[in-house]
Amino acid sequence: VGSEMCIRDRILSGDKYESFMQSTSGEYGGIGVVIGADRKNVTRIISVFPGSSAEKNGLQSGDIIKRVNDEDVSALSLSEVSDRVRGEAGTRVSLLVERENEEKLFWVERSNVSMPTVQSRLIDKNIGYIHIFSFAKHTDEEFEKQLASVKAQGADRLIIDLRMNPGGLVDTVISIMNQISVSYTHLRAHETVLDL
Repeated sequence: VGSEMCIRDRILSGDKYESFMQSTSGEYGGIGVVIGADRKNVTRIISVFPGSSAEKNGLQSGDIIKRVNDEDVSALSLSEVSDRVRGEAGTRVSLLVERENEEKLFWVERSNVSMPTVQSRLIDKNIGYIHIFSFAKHTDEEFEKQLASVKAQGADRLIIDLRMNPGGLVDTVISIMNQISVSYTHLRAHETVLDL
């Protein structure tokens, strides 16, 4: 399997291997959202990519996905829900979501999505916040740009958020770690805080 994969003592076959390779390439046919599941296995939209089909059709962060193409997804795993939302570019998918205790139906056309795997913002005046959603082949380049951006805005401390990150390519993780000059590190609830 090689050092490229952050998977210990497992062999992936068939659809699982294809899904892993798709997730680490950062490119797929989909609607342009990041989804996550809570402890009760409720699938929510975590973020909507700017300019995506999902954004154009009105889907929002926080929407709870109830049905995909009229199939109840409440008992499905996160990867099973993802598999049903993704598909060939140009095809349509229906999503029934719950928003503020009201159900809404959306028809969204799938397109080729290049998934941004890193987002950042400045918290307070000197703390940069960087959320890494996965370690895909281009994540280290995105991280470098986001790190430069928060530093340019005055960040001298950094929070790196890895929540809901399923892993990915070891080489990408190493590249990101090499970009960070660490003088002080402590952990706080799934976040690493670094002085820059």
